[in-house]
Amino acid sequence: IAQFRGDDQKTRIEVYYAVPEERVAHEVAAPGLLDVSVRQGLFLFDAAWDTLSRKVVRVGKMPRVTYDNGRESYLFASEQLIADPGPIYLAAEVEDQETYTVGTFRDSFSVREFGRDSLEVSDLLLARRIVERDSGPFERSRFMILSNPIGRYQRNEQAAFYFEVYNLATNEFGETHYEVTYQVQNLPEVRRAS
Repeated sequence: IAQFRGDDQKTRIEVYYAVPEERVAHEVAAPGLLDVSVRQGLFLFDAAWDTLSRKVVRVGKMPRVTYDNGRESYLFASEQLIADPGPIYLAAEVEDQETYTVGTFRDSFSVREFGRDSLEVSDLLLARRIVERDSGPFERSRFMILSNPIGRYQRNEQAAFYFEVYNLATNEFGETHYEVTYQVQNLPEVRRAS
């Protein structure tokens, strides 16, 4: 789940999820892309559990990503929602229309409020790949993002991050000048008891 500034004091929420490949009936459409018959539902509720948003769509194609030299494969999907700042509950459901297998996800979080006066940075969206289109305005729709909702990368694999910076000072031509500095480090491996 990543949050970005929306229009009219609202927040744009991008939801990404991964489904294990073996849980969804599919056929190969192209390398890295599968034909599926999935119904996806995303529901937002306020603190009183009143419905704020309900979005149910059919999904026919999903990108396929493999990990651990092909031993694990996942299908990725995404959806965008708009919400007012404040506490919120999210429910997501995915149903395979062939096997009627259902997957669910529930979470609660606080929708951010993005100010208009001081420098602010959106959430960091972890991705496997980001492709910039050649034309169009410099906004979110200019970028095609293959997210990484499970947050795993293989050794020597490229990582990509998408974020937005708001309220930058501009010169007389409307241009900005800023620098992004970041640090990446390996986390120690967690040993699991067998």
